[in-house]
Amino acid sequence: MIETDKAIIIKQAKYQGNVITGTSTDLPGINNTPIQIWLGEKWFGPGAILELDDKDFQVRVSGTPYQDGNDYVYTVYTADGNPSTFIPDTYLMPGCQVSRLGSAYEEYSEEADIVNYQAPFKLRNHLTTMRLQYDITGSAYSTVMIIAMRDPKTKKTSYLWSDYQEWQALRQWYNTIDRQLVYSKYNANQDGTTDLVGSNGRPVYIGAGLLQQIAPANVKTYTTLTADILEDFLLIFLIIS
Repeated sequence: MIETDKAIIIKQAKYQGNVITGTSTDLPGINNTPIQIWLGEKWFGPGAILELDDKDFQVRVSGTPYQDGNDYVYTVYTADGNPSTFIPDTYLMPGCQVSRLGSAYEEYSEEADIVNYQAPFKLRNHLTTMRLQYDITGSAYSTVMIIAMRDPKTKKTSYLWSDYQEWQALRQWYNTIDRQLVYSKYNANQDGTTDLVGSNGRPVYIGAGLLQQIAPANVKTYTTLTADILEDFLLIFLIIS
C-alpha cells in the first residue's frame, strides 16, 4: 500500500494577511488574489494544481513554497483564472486537506512540479524506560513449599517460597512488557519533546506500541471477515515487504 500521492492536511491559511477562521466576510481568491496555505510537508512544486476537499474547488501553486518553522507556506491562486471565483472558508480551515490533481505552466516556463517518493509508513519513536521492584520477606528465604518447582534451565527442583515469589515477579514483569509493547501510546510532541515529567523534573518518554505503529494504509475495513479478504490483504502486504 505504497502511496505515490496523498492528501496533505492544512495547518493554517491566510488571505490578505489575515488568518482564515470562517468568521470573515472575505472571499479568498476572488479577483485572482493570492491565498497562503501552511502545509506540514514540501509535497507540491510550483505550478501544481491542487484539489481541496471538494474537487470542484481547485488552486494552482505559484512559485516555490518557503519554510516557516516546521511547515511550508504555499501561495496559491484559483486555477480557473475567473475573477469571480473564490474558495469558501470551509475548505481552507485547519484539518482540511489538499491533494495533487496535476500541473499547468505557461509557454517558455522552466518551472516544474516535483516527484515524491513515499514509503509504506514513517515512524518516529522513543525508547521507554520500564522498571519493577519486588520484595521477598526474610522468612520466605527458608520457608518450604509443599509442591516443588522445577527450573526449566537447570532442571533442578526447589521447595523454597523465595524461588516461587521471584518467578511470580518475573512472570508479571514480562506480561507487563508484552502489554505495553502492544498498547502503549506515544506521548511526545511534534518537536520530539514531552510535557510529562517525573518526580525529579526530567522528561518521561513513552514509545508507541505495536497497534499505534501500524500505518493507516495497512488497515483493512470489512463487513464480514472471509478467507478471501485475508488472502488478498496478506498477499499485498507480502509483496510490499
